Amino acid sequence: MKRILAALAAASWLVACGSNTTTPTPTGPQQYDQTQKAVTPKGSIVVRVVDVGTANPLEGVTVKALGTDVVGTTNADGIFKFDGLVVNSNYNFIFEKAGYVRTRQQTSIPGTAGNSPLEGGLTSFSIEMFPTNGSISGFVFLPNGTPAPNATVYVDHRTSSGGELIVTAQTGMDGSFSLTGLATRPTGLTTTVYARWYDENGDMQADYATTQSSVTVFPGQAARTFLTYGALTQRVIASNINDGVVAAGEDLQFTFALPLFTGSLEGTGATPWVLNANSTGAAIPVEGTFMSPVELRVRPSLNSLREGERYTLRLELRNANANNPGSTGSTFTGDFSFQVRPAMVAPFTTQVSGLTVVNPVPTAPFGPSAFDYNDNRFTVSWLPAVGAVRYEVYARDTRGNPNYVLVQNVNATGAPRQETTFALSSSFNLPFSTALAGGNRVNFAVVGVDAYGGRAPLMGATPVEVRDTIPPTSSGPNVVGSGTVDAINDTTSPATIRLRISYSEPMDPMSTVTFTSSATNAPMSSWSWETNNSGILTLTVGANNDASGAFVIRGGRDVAGNDIARAGDLTGSLSGRRELLVNGDFQMGSSCGLGSWTPSTTGSAPMPAAVNNNGAISGSTNACAAVLGSIPGTTPSTGRARIIQDVTLPPLMGTGYNIEWTGRYRIATVPNQAATGATYSFQCRATNPAETTTFGTLWFFPVINTSTFVSGSSAVLSAQAGNQVRILCESENTNMMAPGFGALYLDEMSVALVKPGTL
Repeated sequence: MKRILAALAAASWLVACGSNTTTPTPTGPQQYDQTQKAVTPKGSIVVRVVDVGTANPLEGVTVKALGTDVVGTTNADGIFKFDGLVVNSNYNFIFEKAGYVRTRQQTSIPGTAGNSPLEGGLTSFSIEMFPTNGSISGFVFLPNGTPAPNATVYVDHRTSSGGELIVTAQTGMDGSFSLTGLATRPTGLTTTVYARWYDENGDMQADYATTQSSVTVFPGQAARTFLTYGALTQRVIASNINDGVVAAGEDLQFTFALPLFTGSLEGTGATPWVLNANSTGAAIPVEGTFMSPVELRVRPSLNSLREGERYTLRLELRNANANNPGSTGSTFTGDFSFQVRPAMVAPFTTQVSGLTVVNPVPTAPFGPSAFDYNDNRFTVSWLPAVGAVRYEVYARDTRGNPNYVLVQNVNATGAPRQETTFALSSSFNLPFSTALAGGNRVNFAVVGVDAYGGRAPLMGATPVEVRDTIPPTSSGPNVVGSGTVDAINDTTSPATIRLRISYSEPMDPMSTVTFTSSATNAPMSSWSWETNNSGILTLTVGANNDASGAFVIRGGRDVAGNDIARAGDLTGSLSGRRELLVNGDFQMGSSCGLGSWTPSTTGSAPMPAAVNNNGAISGSTNACAAVLGSIPGTTPSTGRARIIQDVTLPPLMGTGYNIEWTGRYRIATVPNQAATGATYSFQCRATNPAETTTFGTLWFFPVINTSTFVSGSSAVLSAQAGNQVRILCESENTNMMAPGFGALYLDEMSVALVKPGTL
């Protein structure tokens, strides 16, 4: 039997689509004449705006179509209709209302037949707006528990169902903050509060990394949270050997992010700097001097470094204790490799040319220059630079490494074209595991290095940018909930159908998905993202509407901005059924009853009745079933028991519709073994009201024993459309001289107008 999943709106809201319309004034030459179709076909978009918590329509929402002059407000049903918009074009809409999060939504007006655009295309969708009556207050602390004054605290609502809102506050001297005007809903909205990286000493360097806390915000209630910064790890933020080369006679210089212990170390391992030649392993005498708590100068002994030789400096330093700068803290250890070049040498400036980056394992049907979000291996090739003995491959990305990072050293081979293949480390594009995920882009650059260690300027190299260029694919739709679809709504309230669509990769939460139907009374549709790679398409079928028919589901783009390929359009058709038989499950309210069925008997057969299974009749799908005949264990009977119902079949509604008759049954028989030939027969037929013509038989059985309900073979009554038919089911003892037990149980009888579909 039909279930209504949810009622989303008043039955009249579809009618309201005709009000509050705005048609942009055409400009330029007249686009219509008496003999030709429109040069630029136009269509309409209908939008309905509701409150996310109550699902009530929102009146007075300002609606703007970006790129047009159309501005309007929703009516009492939360509806606004845009007329005169160009078919097969994408539109961005902005929704604004005092007390709600400003929201953006994108959609289009599909409308083509073959290669020809169609006039009068219609798209409809619903959006939910979040009220801004939430607030969060709290404190931000440093790792030692003291308040963090003047810290920037913010909440970013830009990814919440198309919302466009960032709320920011600064902490007071006691570390306190208050954020108001936040998005909420009655069931609570989980919100992330961020405390931006913190510069404690005003030197424009981050002393503490960005931290965050999640809290659930309810309407009208101030949520509370506390954020504590974590200490940054020690690191080198500047050095003259960061590029791996130092001039002969030049000191090695380092600047650290956090203060160092500048006193003398004693005991084993008390040597904080050790310099070795890579070729021989010989130790080179060096002298280290702290120029300040964060600056270190290391000077090799005079004339101890050879031009062209490579060396490694190992630093093992102590961080200053935050509570006592004069004492040692945790250890910083680092190895720095560099090459010595002549103090006076002509700079090497020759750049490589013909740089290309391709995918070593291309994805069909895309070529080697195409990358997907989960690709992490790259083949880099270039034309050699004259005079280079080796090459350095650098990469930088838009998420975690804005500055170039050396990712590979490649010795010159003399080949006409130099090539190397590698995978980027996990440090690229954190917190993602692959370099191109999350819409990240990576720039690659290659520079040559000469025999003296001279390096072509990295900033002068021509980079190649790589990003995800392969569009996502989609699968589904799959029905959410009961697993069935009924697009013929024969009730007095709107009904909903929820479909889940899955995607091959994370998607842009600001993108949307549209549903276009061939049905005359097409369902209204709204889209919401469920996870980063799946979403829910909610279809609303109006009261007493038939929304069955073919559909196209289109749209969505990945976080790199790739629209889903047109080949990824999901097509199918919505099935529907309108039940014509009354009380086919033999249940009347909370009790069992035959209702509209007319029972009768002959002989000593008991009168048919509706019984409550209470789980005793195996295989029943309903609480109630009709029983005809003698239940085993009661007094044996002879004769016939029957139930009938006359049904007027409607005319078929169009191509593809039919009228189907189905039922489920269970038979229980115990023949009288003392007399041979004692049998029962059971049947269900469809006849004319006079029972002179049989239009179809669901089943006719002699004695048969079944333990569970089974489905009878369905019959098609489409040929009787527009006529009245009688549905007749009976149980009869065919040997009046030998009484026995025999009963027919009926479950889920149905005569329905059906539109088959893929869903």
